[in-house]
Amino acid sequence: MTERWLLLAYSCSGFAGLVYEIAWTRLLTLHLGHTTAAVSTVTAAFMGGLGLGAALGGRIASALSRRQALWTYALLELVVAVAALSIAGGLTLLTPLFAWAYGEDGAGLLFSTVRIASSFGVLLVPGVALGATFPMAMRVAVTSPMRPGGAAGRLYGANTAGAAIGSLAAGFVLIPIIGLTSTTLTGMAASAVSIALALSFVRRHLTVAESEDATTKTRLNPKDARHNRSRPKAGLAAAHVDGWDTERHQYGLAAAVLALTGFATFAHEVVWTRVLALVVGPSLYAFAATLTSFITGLALGSFAGASLAERGRRPAVALAFTLIATAIAGCVSVALVGGSLLEIGPGTLGRSATPAGIALPHLAIAFGLTFPIALGLGVAFPLSLELAGSRDAIPAQRLGVLYAVNTAAAVVGALVAGFIAISAVGLRTSLLVATTSLLLGAAVLAVRGRLSSRDRVAVLLPLAATRRRYRACLRERSSSTPTR
Repeated sequence: MTERWLLLAYSCSGFAGLVYEIAWTRLLTLHLGHTTAAVSTVTAAFMGGLGLGAALGGRIASALSRRQALWTYALLELVVAVAALSIAGGLTLLTPLFAWAYGEDGAGLLFSTVRIASSFGVLLVPGVALGATFPMAMRVAVTSPMRPGGAAGRLYGANTAGAAIGSLAAGFVLIPIIGLTSTTLTGMAASAVSIALALSFVRRHLTVAESEDATTKTRLNPKDARHNRSRPKAGLAAAHVDGWDTERHQYGLAAAVLALTGFATFAHEVVWTRVLALVVGPSLYAFAATLTSFITGLALGSFAGASLAERGRRPAVALAFTLIATAIAGCVSVALVGGSLLEIGPGTLGRSATPAGIALPHLAIAFGLTFPIALGLGVAFPLSLELAGSRDAIPAQRLGVLYAVNTAAAVVGALVAGFIAISAVGLRTSLLVATTSLLLGAAVLAVRGRLSSRDRVAVLLPLAATRRRYRACLRERSSSTPTR
């Protein structure tokens, strides 16, 4: 089981990461002069850095011992904290460049490009460092290369839970009360706690001798090794080739599902923010309600999925059922969009309002419509990672690449939903597009997954039933005016 010290350290990292992201967004608003540009720049740099860092960090982590990986994790957290403190100064040093671009082109394309590109470059370094902490933590936490989903899911859940607390604290408490600089320092304090816990984990649980663990040894358990030695060499070679082909196939399957679920996660988040703005009122509160619901659901779902990944023997089947159930929840939510449930106007606060001025019924609607979807997506993440287990490789590199694939697809989902789908086809159909990606994931598992005939039928039957409900949602949409 993943050590509590490491879970706590990674939750502090998640808290710090979201505090930094919100602080950077507010800081760039002062430099870019436009909230949308600031949010887009920070999101692109942050998510792009996470994906790039995870891919690069995975290659490095696979060559390190667990002890070395944890020291590297602490170093990366230090890089993030120092970069967070220096970003304000870095943007100030770029002022002459901004002045030159403005003098050459006024407030035209050159000036906008220089400001956004420079800000992106400044934020990319801490984003990459933060993304690289994921495979380093996986290198320490995952002790069974064949079954990585449980430990990975718990770590992801802990990090997401910390991120949820950090986003709410920074946006609604820290920045309004203590200001931008002190908020950044609070994030640095959380990073310091994460570093201290990681180093404490090294001292308490990882000995120096452990640093010589098998980074190059075969990851077969003793029973498998004795069994293989008893085989003829030709049979052993054939079995190794077959095993490698199976692992490669499962790895590709995991990448495909994580790409589809990553797309669905951010597409749902963007579209539901727009939908709930019609109910909750100002977009800031709609974003807060949606973000809180999604992050909470993802965190709880990750813990549940980790338990399923460890206890189950058929992760592909469990994953397919999870995607189908999530798609059903999405269809139900889509059916409610535009219904009487959403007719509570943003001014109907009454006495049941939160301190931020949001009606509690509105928050209940936000959670009721989005939480089941987020919960299912959270469960799917560790189950997908479980498919990528390998007997002969340390899983840090594979998990890092899969995390990068999931992150890249999430960025695509946010861009497609925010800039194309909503304006082109409306809110209902945009939600159905996100739901379609989940059904595609279940279909890929049913068709390409190496399932028994009984399991394949068990997956295809509810998939076909969900497809009929999906077509009913499409007919309802075509017979009504699109919600935009």
